[in-house]
Amino acid sequence: MLKEDCEFCGFGLYNPVAATLSVTRLGLYSDARFPGRSILMFYDHVEDMAKLSESDLLSFWKDAITVGEAIKRVTGSPRVNFAVLGNAAPHLHVHIIPRYPEAEDSTATRSPWEDLRPREEMSAKDLNSLREQLEAILKK
Repeated sequence: MLKEDCEFCGFGLYNPVAATLSVTRLGLYSDARFPGRSILMFYDHVEDMAKLSESDLLSFWKDAITVGEAIKRVTGSPRVNFAVLGNAAPHLHVHIIPRYPEAEDSTATRSPWEDLRPREEMSAKDLNSLREQLEAILKK
């Protein structure tokens, strides 16, 4: 498992994806409940998006939308959720979570943090496959 950390606060990305993005780095969660669940980390140490310049803020969200669309392509998910919380980690990041609103169970309307299913790691093969597919799309 590779990890990249912010030199200032130590916030890190597990399972980084080599991608061409303007102001962010991307990492994949190993969460079998939400294959493709990702975290997008702002390159520089910033704790609050309100501190970004207008240009960086626009680039941050353009990166998020680009990644969200790539995740939908790779996973077949009809939608993704974007979550910016900032309660636990002192580094600007957005969670990007593929969702399936048509699912017949109650998980489709719960946030990932309220999902009652036990969290299971993805197989290395599945995680690497997702990473490779995302890298292929995002390097273009």
